[in-house]
Amino acid sequence: MLAVVYARVSTEEQAERGSSLEDQVATCERHARSLGATDVEVHRDVASGSVLQRPGLDALRDRVARGGVDLFVCFDPDRLARNLSHQLLLTEEFERARVSLEFVNFEWKNTPEGKLFYSLRGAIAEYEKEKIRERTTRGKVRRAQEKRLTHNPRTYGYRYCPQEKTLEVHPTAAAVVRQIFDWYVSEDVGCHGIVAKLNNMGIPSPQGVVWQRTTVRRILANTAYIGVMYLRRYDATGVKNSRRLPPAQRVRRRVRPKEEWIGVPVPPIVDLQTFEKAQERITFARRHHAGFSRAEYLLSGLVACGLCGSTLHGNLSTAHGTKRRYYVCTARSPGKANLPRCHLPFIPAGLLESIVWEGVMGWLRDPGALERDILQGTREMAGPLENALQGVKVQIEDCAEQRNRLVELYQRGLVTVEEVERRLRSLVAFLSALLARRVELEEKLARITLTTQDVNDFRAMATHILNYLEALDFDERLNIVRKLVTSVTASPDVVIVEARLSGSGEAKIGPPSSKRRERGLYAGPVPAQIPD
Repeated sequence: MLAVVYARVSTEEQAERGSSLEDQVATCERHARSLGATDVEVHRDVASGSVLQRPGLDALRDRVARGGVDLFVCFDPDRLARNLSHQLLLTEEFERARVSLEFVNFEWKNTPEGKLFYSLRGAIAEYEKEKIRERTTRGKVRRAQEKRLTHNPRTYGYRYCPQEKTLEVHPTAAAVVRQIFDWYVSEDVGCHGIVAKLNNMGIPSPQGVVWQRTTVRRILANTAYIGVMYLRRYDATGVKNSRRLPPAQRVRRRVRPKEEWIGVPVPPIVDLQTFEKAQERITFARRHHAGFSRAEYLLSGLVACGLCGSTLHGNLSTAHGTKRRYYVCTARSPGKANLPRCHLPFIPAGLLESIVWEGVMGWLRDPGALERDILQGTREMAGPLENALQGVKVQIEDCAEQRNRLVELYQRGLVTVEEVERRLRSLVAFLSALLARRVELEEKLARITLTTQDVNDFRAMATHILNYLEALDFDERLNIVRKLVTSVTASPDVVIVEARLSGSGEAKIGPPSSKRRERGLYAGPVPAQIPD
């Protein structure tokens, strides 16, 4: 007679109760053999009882489905499953395969009364599981309100101290985090460029493999790096550890209202100003990479509503056989949840685009103003680069000091040869990355130095664009607008254009033939080449 034995513990029970898989297996095997089993197959799981998909249980079910199994033995019904519906499903599945069920700690009877009692036991086990989860959740909330971490967040750049339940800065990883922010904010390197740099330098990712864009994006948006880690941001419903499950059964995380988040202080790694600049650039990049449309919209991803602050999107309307382009507030059409419907009128796309385009042409017609802005932008760009270069030089000197200290410790017999070799390998890898970084920064500083020839070239470029203005296609005009314009805010009667630096301007909306009032339309420097 063949018997299959199933044993399960959860990680929480291992830690809190000291339950042992092997104790369950030994007890179940003895029970199976006392019932006449000559062969015993054992299946184990270390997983939550609320999850139906478990490796050991899946293998057991497959074995039962193949046939030849006479007896199923488990220590207790709640070892099989914590959820009543799961217990009943598995019981019915085993009975259809003509497998007898036996529980060491529970007398199973295949009678109406026995099934009722079994169902009651399952309901009680499910109730106990929910009570445990409720108490655990309350304890975590209390610890979070006391400004203590409730778990290891596994945040790159930090080490978790389980005794104190705090984070401390990991020097090497924190240096990588600062480098990511520096590239993104000071050197205008995008997420894809940062990923390429990190992988080329051989720096391991948080997962120990290659870097991905999503990893860099999460780092740039994580408030922990400015000293605040938010707990209870998400409310998960469904089953945990569900990557192996079908999509319909996976966890769906709902973002809680921000007032329910609990901030816990942690050591900062980057300064607030750098973090805020990164968030501004993330927002700017997201809006500039808006999806493609059936019609061409020169200001796609740039326009915001002056009444409610929502994004304006393109809308192609057909009336009497004629197609017309408009910019429409998303809070008006299709509407946004938890927001009243916006009353901003549909704005004709041609009219709004002509206002902004005339402002851009005004900037290009005044090369003197653009020249001053380029010089100002160059100074603002050079400052962070010089600071970063100085920081890299300090780190290179620190590496040399660490090497000397390591040699001194070895000479005094305080560390072994193996420890010295291990630390030196790590130190040499970090030093190589720093030296490559120093060369890169020095080359960038040399490139942004503005010479008289650069100024003359820019004047010639502006003149070239104006000479061929009528020949520019849509993509070239779109590129020029996105190089010069940060955002456009449209109200019922005023359009506000914000440029790359501090300048802004506004213009009255009116019929194309009417006289519009313009006040100080102004743009900052052009950070990249304009197509010629």
